[in-house]
Amino acid sequence: MKSSPEQFNSQSKEELVQMCAELQDKVTRTITLKQDLIGIKNDLDEELNRFRVIEEFGRQGIFQESIQGFGVLAVEYFIQAFEQPHCLIAEYAPDQKRLEILSNFGFNNIELPDFVNFDAKYLTKKEGFLLQHETYFSEAFHFLQLEDALIGPFFDSNGNFNGLVICGQMSRDKLFYKPINPKDRHAFTVMSRKAGHLLQNFRYNQKLKLEIEIRRAVEKELEAKANDLIRSNKDLEQFAYVVSHDLKAPLLNISGFAQILNTKYRNDLNAGGQECLDYILEGVDRFKSVIDALLEFSRNAKAAEHKEDIQLQTILDRIIRAFAFTIHQRDATIKCHDLPVVHANPELMEQLFQNLIANAIKFTPEEQKPCIEIKAEEKPDKLIIAVKDNGIGIEADFLKEIFVPFRRLNSATDYEGNGIGLSISRKIVERHNGEIWAHSDGIGQGTTVFVSLPKPNNN
Repeated sequence: MKSSPEQFNSQSKEELVQMCAELQDKVTRTITLKQDLIGIKNDLDEELNRFRVIEEFGRQGIFQESIQGFGVLAVEYFIQAFEQPHCLIAEYAPDQKRLEILSNFGFNNIELPDFVNFDAKYLTKKEGFLLQHETYFSEAFHFLQLEDALIGPFFDSNGNFNGLVICGQMSRDKLFYKPINPKDRHAFTVMSRKAGHLLQNFRYNQKLKLEIEIRRAVEKELEAKANDLIRSNKDLEQFAYVVSHDLKAPLLNISGFAQILNTKYRNDLNAGGQECLDYILEGVDRFKSVIDALLEFSRNAKAAEHKEDIQLQTILDRIIRAFAFTIHQRDATIKCHDLPVVHANPELMEQLFQNLIANAIKFTPEEQKPCIEIKAEEKPDKLIIAVKDNGIGIEADFLKEIFVPFRRLNSATDYEGNGIGLSISRKIVERHNGEIWAHSDGIGQGTTVFVSLPKPNNN
């Protein structure tokens, strides 16, 4: 049965209407999808711009010279990144359990305190959160009058809480600013962590700068004291040298006239007068010896700085030859054991060990044969030379005093000398950046003098 034209037209119309409906649906879905894609693109662009701001904040924040400058910069970048009219930065002081406000923006009509009492135990989250969701924070910061805000805690690299940022709006701001998007918490957390690390970095740098300033001040003070000491030593050395020379002239006059009295008029004096004359002659000799010692002490202070590697055994051989008569007279024995090479002034080294050997012989009782043993011990950075004798020994309380100029532990009638030899020895050793000390087990037990000198390769 054939269809009529009317039936065909009716069927075509229905199909056309259906096709139009399907086409309209597709167009609507395409427009919706496009709008969704535009929205996603805008969100991505906004997020990308925000992370660019965060990155720039990281670059700028590391160069701040003051904590106030850091606070102002942080506030500016948080406002720029999250487009909110109010922002506050605070640093946590754990000892006082309080937040000290560093910087703020947009709270012109509100009187802000310098700090807010705050207990970090209520901080249960390490990421950003909404103010109105946390009762403790809403109450702690109620004075800010914020109706909607994000809070981001700061943490240092060790995970310790060190501050926070609040960024938000009051009720009157809603006409001009978009509501806070809860999705912004992730970006807010990232920027807060960046701020926490920058704050920690600033405090570390501040501490280092303070330590450097203190160290520089101490170094300057030490340098000034060292210079004063050098000047003082030079003045003392010059004084000793000049005084010794100035005293010699009148002393020679006294000595000359005393000698004339002794040779020409001694027999004219009674026993008391002759005794007085003997005292004068003896005193002049002792005074001359002291002056010579002062001159020697002064000359050692001005000795040449020339140093070279020298074989210590060669020095000792020269000293033993020079002391041959005394050694033979006292029947002394000097034993040297594998002495090392030292980096020193040859003349001063010779005088040093000459003084030590002379003392070892002198302070051995007459009825006893002096036995002197010289040996060395090598340490990683120094050489220790020991000069040991079998002499009269020293009580422990006086071991340091033997290096003091003109300090005598024995009567001049028992042992001749002027008490300057070991003082000169100490000065020589110190000029070589070394140390000198003595050890004795007591009276009658002998004495060992130790000399420590830097190894040649350590100079």
